[in-house]
Amino acid sequence: MRGTVDSGTTISPQKITLTENSFWSAHCRSNEIQIECQEGAVWITQEGDYRDIILHAGQRYGIEKRGRVIVQAIAGARILVNGVPRG
Repeated sequence: MRGTVDSGTTISPQKITLTENSFWSAHCRSNEIQIECQEGAVWITQEGDYRDIILHAGQRYGIEKRGRVIVQAIAGARILVNGVPRG
């Protein structure tokens, strides 16, 4: 699954199912997005951030920077995305 969230779009929790190696992407204009891994495992990377974040079921992560964020399933996964990407 590929998806994008642009400025001004409200995400009121969105459950996303990802098959192995598929991804979800958003352009975040603030750090008000939370990603929770509900099942499986995902890799998260953010524009301008050299770190790789790995989440397993039950873990969550708050986006810390403005810019593109990519969440890719390491194995089949389900994530919950909450927040408002805005300028």
